[in-house]
Amino acid sequence: MAHIYIALVDTPGFFASLIRQYLGQKYVHVVLSLDEQLSEAYSFGRRNPYIPLIAGFEREWSRQIAGAFPTAEYRICELDCTGEQKEAIRERLHKDYKNRFHMHYAAAGLLALLCHRKFYLKNQYTCSSYLAEVLGEQGIFISEKHFSLVTPKDVCEYKNCRVVFEGRLSDLIVREEQAVVGMMILLFWQKLLKEHFGGYFFWYIVGLSLNVLLVILLLFVMLKPVLIRHLAEKIIVMAQKCGMKIPKEKWLEKLDGFLDGYRGTVLFFREHKEKILILIVMTFVQRSSAFLLTFLVYLGFGLSGTAMYQILLLQAAIYVAVDMLPVPGAQGITEAMYGKVFLPVFSGQYLVPAMCVTRGVGFYLMLVIGALWVLKIHYKKIGSGRKKACTNA
Repeated sequence: MAHIYIALVDTPGFFASLIRQYLGQKYVHVVLSLDEQLSEAYSFGRRNPYIPLIAGFEREWSRQIAGAFPTAEYRICELDCTGEQKEAIRERLHKDYKNRFHMHYAAAGLLALLCHRKFYLKNQYTCSSYLAEVLGEQGIFISEKHFSLVTPKDVCEYKNCRVVFEGRLSDLIVREEQAVVGMMILLFWQKLLKEHFGGYFFWYIVGLSLNVLLVILLLFVMLKPVLIRHLAEKIIVMAQKCGMKIPKEKWLEKLDGFLDGYRGTVLFFREHKEKILILIVMTFVQRSSAFLLTFLVYLGFGLSGTAMYQILLLQAAIYVAVDMLPVPGAQGITEAMYGKVFLPVFSGQYLVPAMCVTRGVGFYLMLVIGALWVLKIHYKKIGSGRKKACTNA
C-alpha cells in the first residue's frame, strides 16, 4: 500500500479572504504532495509566495512558504493508493512541472464556479480542480462534481483520508519566549521585581513556573510522544479505577490527534532550522511592542525619571505572572498587580488614568472590537438565513 498527501492551507491575503468567505472555512488552498513532509508538493497558486498576482502551476517549496507565511496553518491528510496509482500521479506532476510556464491559474473559472457552471480551458486550473482531475484520472474521486467545480471545501470534507498533521508554530514560540524572558528577569532583575511587586512576587514565581512547565510538556510532546501517550493511558486507567467515568478510547483518539500535530512541528524544526531564529526574533519584537504601550502612556503624561527598559521589564513581568493563571479572575488580578507594580512609576494622580489607557487599549478595546465583529457575523448569518427562507417560500 502506498500513500499520497493533500495539504490544506490557511493562506493569508485579500484574495484568500474572499475565497474563505465564500467557502465558509479557513482552508482555502490545496496542495498535492508525494510525501508527508511536503518536500515534493505541487499546486496551482502563486509562482512566488511574496507576489499574489502572478499564479500558475508550481512546485511548492516549504522553506519559501514558511518564510512568507510563518503563521499559516496547515492540515496534511494521508490517502491510501496503490503503487501504480502513485507512480502515475508522480509522472503527471513531473510532466506538468516541465510545462509549468504554459499552465496558468484559471481566474476566469472562479466566476463560472460562483454560478455552478462547468468551466475548462486547456492548461488552466484552480488548485482544487487540478487536484481533482489528477486524482480522478487514477480512480480517486474527491467529489461527484465535475473536476472544475471541486473546491477546497470538498477536499476538506473528503472522508477517505486521515489527518496526520494540523497546526502552526507561533503558539509554541510565544510560550518559549515567555519562559525565557521570565527567567532572565528573575535572574538579572530580581531586586527590581521584589521592590515593585511586593506581596505579588509570589504570583510572579507561580506564573513563571507554569510557563516553564508548559514549555517542558510541549517539548516532551514533540520529542517523546510515545512516552506521553503511555503516561496518559496509565492516568486514564487509574482514574477509571477511582470510579471516574472516562471514555478511554475517545480520549486517546483526541490525544493521538494532538500528538500527530506536534509531530509535524518537529519535522518543521528539522527542515527549517534557519527559520526558527527569524520566528523567535519576530515574536520577541511583537511582544515587546505590546509592552511598549505602557512606556508611551508614561511619556504622554509628561513624566520622566524611570528608564524605558524598567517599564518594559515590569510590564513583561506582569504578563508572565498572570497569563498562565488558571483562574476566571485573571484580568482582575492583572489590574490589581498593575496598580501595585507601577505605583512608584506613576505618581498617585496618574496611576488610575494610566492603567485605564493601557488596559483599555491593550485589552478591552480588542475585546470590544472582537465582540462587535462576532455580532456582525452572527446577524449576517441570521439575515442570510431569513433571506433563504423567504426565497424558498
